[in-house]
Amino acid sequence: MIEVNNLTKTVISETHLKRVALYVLEREGKKDKGLSIALVSSKRSQELNKIYRGKDEEANVLSFAQEEFGLGELVISPVVVRKDAKKYDILFTSAMTWMVIHGILHLLGYTHKTMEKKEEIYRAHFQ
Repeated sequence: MIEVNNLTKTVISETHLKRVALYVLEREGKKDKGLSIALVSSKRSQELNKIYRGKDEEANVLSFAQEEFGLGELVISPVVVRKDAKKYDILFTSAMTWMVIHGILHLLGYTHKTMEKKEEIYRAHFQ
């Protein structure tokens, strides 16, 4: 089961986020794992980043593994993702897609080095 909790005022297609997450989970052989996606303010993402990673800065996506309840939780800040989209000159929806893919791959144990190719393949599916 994939759950999306939008705690922001940003309008985002929960259906799209779920579709992206399910696509990745199916291809990774983890479609039976539960996943929660929380959309939070940039301030909240900064607070969580400081608490859990020791970095006092906004985060676009944070991944929290919770094996006993499923795969875990992604915490995404749409405000930060929108800034990233402008920086990389991509659509906001594409940037959100990227963060869901990126976060799930982290939950599955991939590092930035080991996830690059998979990330490209999964992102290309939604282009």
